Amino acid sequence: MKNFYNLFGKRQKGYYTLLLLFLVFLQKVTAQVNSYTFSQNNGTYTEITGTTLAPATGNTSATNLNSAVYPVTIPFNFIFNGIIYTNANVSTNGFITFGSTAPATTNTTPISNTATYEGAVSAFGRDISSYFDVSGSSGLISYETIGTAPNRELVIQWKNFRPNSSTAVTNVYSFSFQVRLKETSNVVSVIYNSGSFLVGSTAISGTVQIGLRGANTSDFNNRLNDTTILFDASTQGTAVANTQSFNTSASTPGMPSAGLSYVWIPPSCLRPGSVSNPASTANTADIQWVAPVVAPSNGYELYYNMTGTAPTASTAASISNITSTSVTIPSLNASSAYFVWVRSVCSASDKSEWSTAGTAKTICAPITDWHENFDTYPTGSIVPDCWARIVGSSNTAQTISSTTPASGTRNLYQITSSAANTTIAVLPEFSNVNAGTHWLRFKARATTTSGSLDIGYVTSATDASTFVNIQTVNITSTSYLAQDAEYKVIVSNSVPANARLAIRNGGVSTAGHFLDDFYWEAKPTCIGPSGISVSNVGPSSAVIGWAASVTPPAAGYDIYYSTSDVMPTASTPPSLTGISTLSTPTGALLPLTKYYVWVRSRCSATDFSAWSTQIVFFRTLCQPAAILSTTAATVCSNNSAVLTASTESGATLTWYDAMNGGNVVGTGNSYTTPQLSTSTAFYVGSSTPIVVGAALPDAISNDGYTLEAGLFFDAVSSFTIAGVYVYPTGTGAGTVTIALQNGGVSPATTIQSITVNLTGTASPYVKTYVPLNFAITPGTNYKLMMLTKSGGVTGLIRESGASWGAYPLTMPGKFSITNGNCCSGNTTSTSYYYFYDWQVTTTCESPRTEVMATVDGGCLSTSETNAENKLKVYPNPFSDVIYLSDASKVKNVKVSDVSGKVLRTISKPEAELRLSELPSGMYILVLEMNDGTVQTIKTIKK
Repeated sequence: MKNFYNLFGKRQKGYYTLLLLFLVFLQKVTAQVNSYTFSQNNGTYTEITGTTLAPATGNTSATNLNSAVYPVTIPFNFIFNGIIYTNANVSTNGFITFGSTAPATTNTTPISNTATYEGAVSAFGRDISSYFDVSGSSGLISYETIGTAPNRELVIQWKNFRPNSSTAVTNVYSFSFQVRLKETSNVVSVIYNSGSFLVGSTAISGTVQIGLRGANTSDFNNRLNDTTILFDASTQGTAVANTQSFNTSASTPGMPSAGLSYVWIPPSCLRPGSVSNPASTANTADIQWVAPVVAPSNGYELYYNMTGTAPTASTAASISNITSTSVTIPSLNASSAYFVWVRSVCSASDKSEWSTAGTAKTICAPITDWHENFDTYPTGSIVPDCWARIVGSSNTAQTISSTTPASGTRNLYQITSSAANTTIAVLPEFSNVNAGTHWLRFKARATTTSGSLDIGYVTSATDASTFVNIQTVNITSTSYLAQDAEYKVIVSNSVPANARLAIRNGGVSTAGHFLDDFYWEAKPTCIGPSGISVSNVGPSSAVIGWAASVTPPAAGYDIYYSTSDVMPTASTPPSLTGISTLSTPTGALLPLTKYYVWVRSRCSATDFSAWSTQIVFFRTLCQPAAILSTTAATVCSNNSAVLTASTESGATLTWYDAMNGGNVVGTGNSYTTPQLSTSTAFYVGSSTPIVVGAALPDAISNDGYTLEAGLFFDAVSSFTIAGVYVYPTGTGAGTVTIALQNGGVSPATTIQSITVNLTGTASPYVKTYVPLNFAITPGTNYKLMMLTKSGGVTGLIRESGASWGAYPLTMPGKFSITNGNCCSGNTTSTSYYYFYDWQVTTTCESPRTEVMATVDGGCLSTSETNAENKLKVYPNPFSDVIYLSDASKVKNVKVSDVSGKVLRTISKPEAELRLSELPSGMYILVLEMNDGTVQTIKTIKK
């Protein structure tokens, strides 16, 4: 059944195109006017003297019967093109029309004109006019009914007309002609009288439309001759705009001869009209039609097919001997479209043409398994075959859309403004809807980050009030690729047997919703979990969590994680198995590594669910270097302490004044504190520099974008963007300017920028590293932008579809890319612009270790116990040079500012210390003596 439905869907796509072409084609092959029989003869032109419709009263365009239309009553029922008429419209431009729509007074092409009158008879259709009082004669239009019922004839006459439109009285060629309509036989004829010059002899030539037109320009029966053929020797026209050529002076083509008659005889058996399909079942179609004005004595025949190929006169009927104007076609395919024609049978040898085609469509038979991705349908306010559509009265939409589908080229779109305007998409009828064996699986996304849909059923496909909700699903992503973009709804055996599943946007969420890739399929015996998540990420482990399966598995859950994004198969051994809880820590992981995670249910030793389809990944944190040892110090009051620590090779020690946050007070294996009066704790951390690529995708074959665009990101901590990768497009060498901007203001301001040399290529594009060295401090709404490009670089590759993933893209503890930035200003976009595999330079630091500097309040300072040995420093204040009284006793001199920051270290100093580079201010000299004692002296530079 699934295969049949898919095949039918493909056939329907062709049906839409075929129907459009067919409706144009069938007008030509079944047109009634085209079936009139034409004949030509040379008779006698008999002038009438009946009722005048209009006389010429002058020789101006307003008075010489130029561009005017007059109504005339037909005194009997005249059948033209299968319709009875009792009125006509007479144009001064040589033709009459039928129907309520009169021709425009300026219409000079009655057969090829697209006006909506229902038919036309043209005797000399072009821009013509009459004349007044030339050589004693004047023009007029008149009509007269001759003969007796039922053989009367209405004659409409154009007397004393020129073959052109003119007001001149110095060159006048005059001729006359008539249109004749016969009662009962419904024959149409035109007859001409010969013409001559009344004044002058200047030739008049041109073309004229002569013949019949039906209700539109595809239904015609006209005449044709060019300037090399006599007017009287015309042939059948082959195009609606064909004309006859004439010349008042040249014998070829010449003018109509006296008594020249054109006669069109309608078919004796009239075809039916308006074939329709008022009702269908899965395997039958009711067909009805409108009887012709003269009902056929032997009933009707019907022909149908699925191709749209119109029948010919010799085509055998599908159904014969139909005595009414309706019939039921039996034994049809379900969910199928048919073309239907009907013809009248007046006798065994006299049958009408086939009618214009009607279409019929059988309804869908219930199915057991089903898939729909909407790709075989055009866009628009429709739903697929076998669906139904219930739409609220205002501010709602339910359409097939081409906007970013999950697969292929189409998806379904719903939006509802309020609960009063519920929108419901009703799915096909499933024969096993209440068997309890199947589930409905589909993908959905919202236009904003908050959406909601009700999945339920209706018992009437046209009545929204019959909807019963089974499950409400919250749509939390704008991408089909996001976690939990695929939804599964289990349908129990308690729903009614006549229920049809339906998707309702009840107005709780006014977001737009896109849906794609529907499946009605047997639910698996083991159903997987959802909501896969990762938490407590460290350098060597993480915690994987998930939401329980709707049917908790007896043997728990399996977890598979890998550094590869290749999804595991059913035979892939899990990394962890038989987990009975809804979360578990991983085994040992590598630091600073990207991992992908999948989870499945384990219902028994042999029955597993499919692995989760969510795209879930995380990156382990770095493994900092360890602090190997620390050495505290004890000093007397008002002295500095020297604290030391050691770490692994290649690591750097940083000293802080707080366990968390605080200020950096020193770097290196030792730190000399300021003079201390109380015991003080300091803290040291060990760090190693790292360079990592952010978790972003490589470019695929997408579009080279040329406009100013980039990425929004938020910085959690300080780091440096060492560089990024780009894919330049174009024809050769050029430059690109890349900028770091502040997108938190409008207009955005540039913080840093760089112009780099790149080479543009055609596909496949070359991945190229661009060094940036942009320093980032914590903040929000940064923008990394391409501002300009030049030379052979025409643009950079972006990802404009949903295949690359979805925002945000996060590097834990460092930054989060929140949106694309497109085109100008601070406009956001879901596309991914230009910058791939960010190379981020940062540091990986250990937890800080406390190192105590203890002040012993009971001891005497060096100055007190050995005052005679105390070194003197002078002058104080000083200008550029300061002197030591006995430099031989000093091992090192450290010059610090008042915060304790070491500005300069002088080993084995001379008596004269030159400090001219220091600005004016207070400084601390820490004198480390050869005997291990320390003297601290405050001094001031002038």
